[in-house]
Amino acid sequence: MDFSHAQPQANPHYTGPHFSEHVWAQLNARALREGKHPYGIVEEIVSEYFAVPGSTL
Repeated sequence: MDFSHAQPQANPHYTGPHFSEHVWAQLNARALREGKHPYGIVEEIVSEYFAVPGSTL
């Protein structure tokens, strides 16, 4: 089989975040620096962005 002309295809069953390659590269670099998983970084960012002042959640 010759896969030289194969193009990456999005997985239609993927339910995770959809970021550009550049954003994933930044997340991976930060995750490596902080010793965390990239999804953990995403969760932190989302939690900070949607934080409700005075909330204990």
